[in-house]
Amino acid sequence: MQYRTLMYLSTSYEKRFDIIDLDPYGCPNRFLDGAIQSLTSGGSLLVTANDMAVLAGNTPEACNAKYSSVPLRMKCFHEMGLRILLHCIETHSNRYGKYIEPLLSISANFYIRVFVRMHSSQAKCKYSMSKQLMVFQCTGCDTYTLQPMGIVKSKISDKGNAEEKFGIPTGPKVNSNCAHCGDKHHMGGPLWSHPIHDPTFVEEFLQIIQEKPLSDLDTTSFKRCVIGGMPELVLGT
Repeated sequence: MQYRTLMYLSTSYEKRFDIIDLDPYGCPNRFLDGAIQSLTSGGSLLVTANDMAVLAGNTPEACNAKYSSVPLRMKCFHEMGLRILLHCIETHSNRYGKYIEPLLSISANFYIRVFVRMHSSQAKCKYSMSKQLMVFQCTGCDTYTLQPMGIVKSKISDKGNAEEKFGIPTGPKVNSNCAHCGDKHHMGGPLWSHPIHDPTFVEEFLQIIQEKPLSDLDTTSFKRCVIGGMPELVLGT
């Protein structure tokens, strides 16, 4: 309670933080509201979620209550958990005219951890709808189809200026039965659909930790998650 109180008392411009690290036991959602309000524009937010059983789809009703997203039991559940967490942070941020830029997303053991940069812009918050999607998963062959929740169209105005229009896509992209095996579909989401890493940030991060004194650290989990080829790091889009 004291940490949330501190963040809510630090929402004025001169008291805001440049970096906030949330690493609670379980779901971090109860801290997100205060953290986002007390973070400077351009500041960094680090968030850890330890409830992988919930994010992996074991209890979809609990995940929806905590993260406002329904998970599916898929082989890529680590990445799905990361995208659910990013979706949760983004939707919290939009309430205050802010949006996130994911820098690094990690899955290791029983937890996931994301590093995001927070930006302030009411105009760019309009793009958030196009950064979320729903997933249709076949209950038979596990084939999945992605359905974006929003689209952005570019057009040239009468004055010759480039303009962007926001719209709702048509769908769903699947029929009632799977085109491959004929079984029904489960629907999950919404999930964060944009990149979950900044390649430049990851490359610079690797260079820093491979130099002394960080390279001399003898921490097994540190080397496995970060130095040793990042076996737990999701390097998808």
